[in-house]
This record gives sequence, structure tokens and C-alpha cells, in this order.
Amino acid sequence: MTRDRLGRILPVARAKYEAEFASIRALLQAEAHCRGQLARLEAMAQEARDHARTPGPMQLLGADVLFEQNIERNRSRLNSDLARILARKETAMVKVRRAFGRKRAIEITQERLEAEAARERAQRQRDAALAPWLDTLPHD
Repeated sequence: MTRDRLGRILPVARAKYEAEFASIRALLQAEAHCRGQLARLEAMAQEARDHARTPGPMQLLGADVLFEQNIERNRSRLNSDLARILARKETAMVKVRRAFGRKRAIEITQERLEAEAARERAQRQRDAALAPWLDTLPHD
């Protein structure tokens, strides 16, 4: 593949990677939100358990049982949402990794070709600079 063609393909590969990464950014935010909600729910449940150690009006009315059921229902829903988000994220990560690999391979190939071209250019310049001296040497 020529340097010119790589130069044309590289912006496309970079754009594809950025687009794939942008799609996963929303999933990462949703995952963080879901995990935050689970942590907040767990903190509320722990606080309720701490208060439940001493009998009070909540226990007498049975509201503590309803509260625990509500906590478990919300925890179940949030865990289900988190599982869906993680599954979508895993699928999207495959695309992000593939796009990154393509982009990186093109960048490495382009860097290698540029280094080779620079070496060849330097060799030609050395040869051109030495040519007048080499022409004046006696030949056997």
C-alpha cells in the first residue's frame, strides 16, 4: 500500500474509531448511572437495617417489610438494566477494538513507510554528495 493511499485511508479510520468510541461513551455513562443508583439503593437499605435494630413505628405498621420489598424490586430492576447495558457495551467494545486496531495498523504502516522513505532520501543525498569524489578516484 502506498503512502498516498494510507494518507487518504487514515482519516477515515480515525473517524470510524471516533464514531465507535462515541457510541460506547453513552453506554459508559448509562453504566455509571446504574451503578450509582445501585450504590445509593444499598446505602438506603443499610441505613434502614441500622434503624430496624430498635423496634419503632415502622416495624409495628409493617412498613419495614414493604420498604425491603421495594428495595429488592428496585435492586432487581437496576441489576437487570445493568446486565442489559453491560451486554450492549461488550458488543460495542468489539467494534471499538476492531476500529482501533485498524486505525493503529494504518498509523504504524504509515510511520514505517515514512521512515523507509526518509532513509532512502538520506541515502540518495549521501550518494549525490559523494558522487563527485567517487568519480575522481582512479579505477583499476
